[in-house]
Amino acid sequence: MTMRVISGKYRSRKLERVDSNKTRETKDRVKESLFNAIHFDVVDATVLDLFAGSGALGIEALSREAKHCDFIDQSNQAVTVIQRNIKALDIASKCQVFQSNYEAFLKECHKRYDIILLDPPYKTYDLDQLIDMIETEKRLEPYGLIVVLMHKSEVLNRHKHGIIDYKTKIKGITKIVFLKWSD
Repeated sequence: MTMRVISGKYRSRKLERVDSNKTRETKDRVKESLFNAIHFDVVDATVLDLFAGSGALGIEALSREAKHCDFIDQSNQAVTVIQRNIKALDIASKCQVFQSNYEAFLKECHKRYDIILLDPPYKTYDLDQLIDMIETEKRLEPYGLIVVLMHKSEVLNRHKHGIIDYKTKIKGITKIVFLKWSD
């Protein structure tokens, strides 16, 4: 089965996969559900694809008219695949790729993002701690949106953050949680 861009400017373009058991590919129906829910938010947005893997989520955002995307992954193999996917689509002017773990990147980065896409390996990271760090380091714009993909059995402690979940969708084993700042 070929990995591809679902919709937008680069619709149906093939993407290279990361050949590793440490990287989970996001299914097309999950990507479609995610981006259909935020399609108005994506246009002209600055996006952070944390735990980027092949870059499929960030590339999907760019295909749907996001202004810029930063791709972060700690794996050398993943970074190489992201760079090849970017080159194949000729979108280098709209993005940057960083080889880093999420903690170092969030501490060293000085940008705020409109949309932060979090798609870490399931049941591996403390997602509450990760969201706290995004809040503490001020990486999300006040009107911004965090989208978390996690195993459907995982739970976020939404009352712990200044961020609330305002929408949740379940597709197969994946739970998609959409978070924004509370008013």
